[in-house]
Amino acid sequence: MAVHANGAALFMSSLIGGQYVTKEQAREAMDFLLASTKWNIGSYPNATRQEKDIEIRRKEFLMNMLKQQMGL
Repeated sequence: MAVHANGAALFMSSLIGGQYVTKEQAREAMDFLLASTKWNIGSYPNATRQEKDIEIRRKEFLMNMLKQQMGL
């Protein structure tokens, strides 16, 4: 996850600086967002395992659709 966090940081600094963003940087940022989202969902104290799994699958599906639209 540290590798993805570094890629996400480079992606954000490039966006803020108005620089060109590579596909690799965008892919790393998307992977980091998905990993951090999964971790957050897993830490919900009042959700059952089934509810967590459903939410994780939903987030993965949405992220994959977004990646496909971006050509990653």
